[in-house]
Amino acid sequence: IVSYLFFFIIFKKKIKNIGTKRVLEINKFFSLLQQTLKSIKEIKIYDYLSFVVKDIYKNNVRIKNIIIKFRIINIFPKQILEVTLIIFLVLFVIFQIDTNFNNKNLIEELIFLAVVFYRLTPRVDNFLKSLFAIQFNSKAYDLIKDHLELKNFDVKKIFRLKDTIELKNIKFSYNKNKNFKLGPINLVLKKNKIYGLKGENGSGKSTLVEILSGLAQANQGSIKIDNREINYYKEKISVSYIPQKSFFFNSTILENLQLGARNPSLVTLKKKLKEVNALSIFESLNLNYDYMINEDNTNLSGGQIQRLSIIRALLKKSDVIIFDESTNAIDKKSENNILSLLKRIKSNKIILLISHSQNVLDYSDISIFMKDGKIIK
Repeated sequence: IVSYLFFFIIFKKKIKNIGTKRVLEINKFFSLLQQTLKSIKEIKIYDYLSFVVKDIYKNNVRIKNIIIKFRIINIFPKQILEVTLIIFLVLFVIFQIDTNFNNKNLIEELIFLAVVFYRLTPRVDNFLKSLFAIQFNSKAYDLIKDHLELKNFDVKKIFRLKDTIELKNIKFSYNKNKNFKLGPINLVLKKNKIYGLKGENGSGKSTLVEILSGLAQANQGSIKIDNREINYYKEKISVSYIPQKSFFFNSTILENLQLGARNPSLVTLKKKLKEVNALSIFESLNLNYDYMINEDNTNLSGGQIQRLSIIRALLKKSDVIIFDESTNAIDKKSENNILSLLKRIKSNKIILLISHSQNVLDYSDISIFMKDGKIIK
């Protein structure tokens, strides 16, 4: 009892600390999972999958190490103490046999040894089982690790656009919503043009955009880049997508805008912002680069979130930029500044504006009107 109390006093604080770390890491895991599900569109559009997997992988490594430490501490005192005690008793009996050779005593000692080994075997067995359990779980962990290795992810090849994107006989329907059907859609989009896409809610605008950006696959038809048909499963168009409601990870603004970079640098980010003419947009946020965005993005206003999502899209330097009601939380002056910027950078891009605002649509070169899943004009 004294020995057990001794070990308990030694390891009490350490076990408590390990338990606290375990709770924190598991909470972080579920937080990462929640953020991933909330930002699934951003992850697919901006190729953040490797970053997300790496973060989850590191979290799982920490959880694994915590569990191993706890198991070692958990099994160590009892097994070592009991085995040591039994070995001591066995050596004591052997010593007695050597010093006092007596048949009667020998039989008694042998019976005692048998009882000792009978008691010893389960302890050793339990000890080995514990080690085997750790080894077994380590193997399972290794298998998970192999599946999570970044090299195993099939990243779609991005085709850079020279001139045109053609959507030919595109058709789409949701399995659960038989009332909605998109298409057939025949549309040619050219660089150096801003397209205004308008239509009532449910007309198919968002579905068309998801097909164009690779978030959804058409049931029928093809997409061609410069007269070359792309394979949906292996290839995609270079697209930046700014939805009505964007999401950012629980990290700093600097890290969010350079997500996936090995060493996010303020100097590098400022340089990139200047290259894409987005530095003034960032300055209008009135936020520092090291500002920490919370888990639900509630410490950012709607306007700040939309400005950040626009900056993120511009930093990607995509061939196609899609604005899906992306300026509705921004004041008119800022909205006009952003739309004027799009006019200046459109020479090597296709820009698609989805909006109910006539002010936004007035900046487009070509208007596209949709109704009941079809392009009317």
